[in-house]
Amino acid sequence: MFLETLGSRLPESPFHYDPDELATQPMRFFAAEFIREAAFDSVSRSQARMLILGRMTARQKVCSFLVEIADRSSGDATQAVVLPMSRYDIADYLAMSVETVSRTLTALRRGGAISLADRHRIRIVDRKVLEAAGGSY
Repeated sequence: MFLETLGSRLPESPFHYDPDELATQPMRFFAAEFIREAAFDSVSRSQARMLILGRMTARQKVCSFLVEIADRSSGDATQAVVLPMSRYDIADYLAMSVETVSRTLTALRRGGAISLADRHRIRIVDRKVLEAAGGSY
């Protein structure tokens, strides 16, 4: 009974499109769709971040982070990927120590998965290694 009463007070579904309104104000609906997609992407990234912080090893966290940054950047994945933050910020973002981030990056470089162009650029040499180590989230 409570749900029936609540249901009668709820507004129409936000996904309902009035054809007349759609014809007169198409940009409003395209903007709404864009915002909805951005929100869904944000929720998806947040869920992935919770998984990374809670269940992954240091190597898995760093590999997942590098794949995510490469996916977000435009261009060829084998080119240098600009890291948008320092190693200290990466460590904070991944809930790790900066020493562990540095050791992991060095191990990935020695293993041939990445090459370090400079302090803020990394070139992904073998993306499959990063994806396998990072797991799927």
